[in-house]
Amino acid sequence: MLGVDHLEDEGCTVTIDRRRMPVLIVTWRGKATERMTRVYFDQLTELCRKAGKQKFVTIADARAASAPTAGIRKLLSEQVELLRPVTEPVLLCSVVIVRTALMRGALTAIQWAVRHETRVVAVNDFTAAFDVACGVLRRAEIAPPVDMSVPLYDLSVRK
Repeated sequence: MLGVDHLEDEGCTVTIDRRRMPVLIVTWRGKATERMTRVYFDQLTELCRKAGKQKFVTIADARAASAPTAGIRKLLSEQVELLRPVTEPVLLCSVVIVRTALMRGALTAIQWAVRHETRVVAVNDFTAAFDVACGVLRRAEIAPPVDMSVPLYDLSVRK
């Protein structure tokens, strides 16, 4: 279950890093495509199914991503709703790193379109993301990873 997947489609890249579970780190770059969005949710679904009772938190680094189109926002909302029965038992929270008002607005639009309360927290940087993720894990009585170094991880994903 541990490892890193690099996915690419038409200038959009997604890196899914499972090495620090129970923190799943997903890095989005470029403009999300329909294919990439579906592949990502397929991967997340599989990860949730394999997790069994192991709960986890995701950190989605969207700093290098373009704002999603209306169609992609709709697809994201549909996928979140569709996969809720699979993700809800194991996914404690999603922390999304966004720096611009445009991206924050896109995230808000996706949350509004989802018909149930989402456990999504928007932050500005990795330090805040790791703090939120570790706090959520501790409240769930799950030990956070001991090898999470914010500066080193942050540099490794900027490529």
